[in-house]
Amino acid sequence: MSIVLVGINYRTAPVDLRELLTLQGCALRMALQELGQVTAAPGELVVSEAVILSTCNRLEVYASVRHPGETEGAIVRFLAHIQNIAPETLEPHVYQRSGEDAARHLMRVACGLDSMVLGETQVLGQVTQAFEEARAAGMTGPILSHLFTQAIHTGKRARSETAISQHTTSVSHAGVHLVMGQLRQQASRRILIVGAGEMAVMAAEALRRYQGVETAFIN
Repeated sequence: MSIVLVGINYRTAPVDLRELLTLQGCALRMALQELGQVTAAPGELVVSEAVILSTCNRLEVYASVRHPGETEGAIVRFLAHIQNIAPETLEPHVYQRSGEDAARHLMRVACGLDSMVLGETQVLGQVTQAFEEARAAGMTGPILSHLFTQAIHTGKRARSETAISQHTTSVSHAGVHLVMGQLRQQASRRILIVGAGEMAVMAAEALRRYQGVETAFIN
């Protein structure tokens, strides 16, 4: 069995395409179940194990397969099908890894080395959640369980044993830092946060560190 990775991220795909491919909650669980039923030939399943990592900046499918060279294309077609995207629209934005390259990429993701903001901490929780969702769907086995356990452990070590996450830790944090740099000379600082999702909440939490700042939400 081999490990393969098929994915898109903020470097390879525009935000509108990434939004189309976002999988969360029930949609993620259904996608995992459907992926487990995809066949390359009559009676031959494409993947034996799979984890789907879906965030605002990436969608990555990690899979344990028998025939790596034949599997990546089937996974791309599967992703295009479930989100009603033409395969030829998706294919130019897709990257593929296999074996050690796929494992190394996951380690970098878990450590925050492949994030838009170097060292951001949110992605480690997202990797953990992706693994838990796949396990609940019955799509993990010894290969991906070992891989993701090691990746999560590596991500924790990177944050506890290095200085990678001691400064800006998220896109929200970076945005707040930029805004406050522009408003530093103003006595009264009132900031409106549009949206009430996780990124907005993180921005509000970052703003609490500054004195004299009033915040309001609009959803």
